[in-house]
Amino acid sequence: PEPPPDAKTRPCTECLSAIPLAARRCAFCTAEQDPAPG
Repeated sequence: PEPPPDAKTRPCTECLSAIPLAARRCAFCTAEQDPAPG
């Protein structure tokens, strides 16, 4: 499912914690993240 257009966070791909859209690494589990679409 697509996040709402005004969302400021997205789920981490590993631990599913909410992380900022611009994050390149999760602050909770330190997994590297793909760049946010858009």
